[in-house]
Amino acid sequence: PVVGFWYDQEEFLAQLQSGAAFGTTPKWPMFVKFCHLTQGSMLSTRRIKSEAHLHENWDEIATWVRTKWGLHADDITRPWREYSNALTDVVPPGVLVQQPANLTWNPQRGKWGVVEVKVEVVWGRAYLGALLPDDDSSEFPVVMRGATDDDADIEVFDSYLSVITHRGMPLPPDAWYAWVLEPGYMSCVWHLAERMAAIMRADQVRVDIFLTHNQSANCAINEDSLSSGQNYGPYTSFLTRTWLEPWANRWFQTSPHAGHNYTAVYDEIARR
Repeated sequence: PVVGFWYDQEEFLAQLQSGAAFGTTPKWPMFVKFCHLTQGSMLSTRRIKSEAHLHENWDEIATWVRTKWGLHADDITRPWREYSNALTDVVPPGVLVQQPANLTWNPQRGKWGVVEVKVEVVWGRAYLGALLPDDDSSEFPVVMRGATDDDADIEVFDSYLSVITHRGMPLPPDAWYAWVLEPGYMSCVWHLAERMAAIMRADQVRVDIFLTHNQSANCAINEDSLSSGQNYGPYTSFLTRTWLEPWANRWFQTSPHAGHNYTAVYDEIARR
């Protein structure tokens, strides 16, 4: 869960140094994340291992905060850099402090770890997700949404080569993470991702959500991306088309609450 948000740099630094930013019962490690820097290449997330770690490294951490606060998001690794930057340039700087995710036991690796689903929401609908069950595995499972919220299938790509060559296989029934297909888990994921996209009024956003085994209703948002570069193998082109066609054909309506926040940067893309 998120402990708090800050939009004033000096106020945040003061509360960070005093420990007030971590709340009354901190659960270490805690994470500092900059809200206006959405790309991983911006290195905008910092793990604070403990209160002692914070004080021992305070000068370096404070410099990092001041540096990141003054930056604008730059989607330098994407071919759509110019258009992505036009969207994020209007986002005011801010930061949040977040507790760690709940861990799930991985019997295959013999250790605790985080299970995460990266969900693509297009025009308000959670379309599919990339499941990350293990940081140490080369497996890349793609979760495809079915006719109902609890109806889903998983296609597993065993390497990046299999992703780009579209050589997936059905999820083995004995896969240790097959529990994500049990009732409740993906329903929680789809609904939470759609709620976030609706609050943002975003036509497209990737929402990264944590899952915890034996807690199907306890999914939690990790972060999001407005310019996801995730490859979903054979599904990527269909995902792109689902997003682009409504723009090209003007099948959408602008929210009456959008006001001056409406950004027509996609209009230029649709014309190309």
